[in-house]
Amino acid sequence: MISFFWILFSDKFIYSLSSNADILTRLQTYKGWFFISSTSIFLFYLINNEITKNNKIQHELVKARLKAEESDRLKTAFLSNISHEIRTPLNGILGFSDLLCEEKIEPESKKIYIDQVNNNGQSLLKIINDIIEVSKIQQNILSVNLKDFELNHLIIAILEKYATALKAKGLNLLIKNDSSQKSYTLHSDYDILKTILSNLIDNAIKYTEKGNITIGYHITEKSIHLFVEDTGIGISKEDAHIIFRRFKETSMTKKSNDGFGLGLSISKGLAEALNGQIEVQSELGRGSRFTVVIPKRQKD
Repeated sequence: MISFFWILFSDKFIYSLSSNADILTRLQTYKGWFFISSTSIFLFYLINNEITKNNKIQHELVKARLKAEESDRLKTAFLSNISHEIRTPLNGILGFSDLLCEEKIEPESKKIYIDQVNNNGQSLLKIINDIIEVSKIQQNILSVNLKDFELNHLIIAILEKYATALKAKGLNLLIKNDSSQKSYTLHSDYDILKTILSNLIDNAIKYTEKGNITIGYHITEKSIHLFVEDTGIGISKEDAHIIFRRFKETSMTKKSNDGFGLGLSISKGLAEALNGQIEVQSELGRGSRFTVVIPKRQKD
């Protein structure tokens, strides 16, 4: 279309400039070369732009394919571990249940067997709950139940929940609340926050051999900062970038035979469901501090 109008009007314009045959011949020559040059530049631009777009699309496709392949590998490894993780506590439950069926059992032995059945049952329940939570987060069907509750009551409930586990490992659980707030009413999801903090304390107990685990919070103008701090093995800089990624194995999870490391990725997803985020500060060999930052009041 552009070429048609160029041919149609350029001749009229040239003939209006002069009636000299030599001059008109030169102008026609210049016009021809100008048309060829401008058309070539325009075509070059179009072709180059198309090639750039195709290269970008190809790059994105390759990137997406590699990401999908990595995700598939991680999920395959995760699923292959599930059977082992589920069988371990299940075999414990079945084995100690068989022992309880014996006719003559010493009272002390019976108590040990019952404790083992209970502990393995709790481990199995946690594995199943983790799998369910991951599924909800992946499918974005997590329900948030907002209500007012005392934040200190949540801290005390977690303290009571882990009192036995901490005592068994010889660890102290310290509470460090904002000194200006003896009590604080938070409008958020009690159960989700309890799950997040429980996951963080589970990890802290798992990777801390001696010392303290501290749980607490401080309040800013717009948000609540809840934290769990330990004196454990700490996290390397390399692992700090991937510990919240689902199905990703780190040097920490490789060393631990307890669970398959979904707690932190679940906590990250739950924190985001509360319009918040989770952060980590750690130094290898010197412990870790995980902080959950959420708005002071969630919107209903």
